[in-house]
Amino acid sequence: MSLFLPSLLITMPPSVDSAPQS
Repeated sequence: MSLFLPSLLITMPPSVDSAPQS
């Protein structure tokens, strides 16, 4: 399961993850 969570982050574009974080 631990590999499944990071897998989703890698599959999704970093730009989308960085936008809300920024």
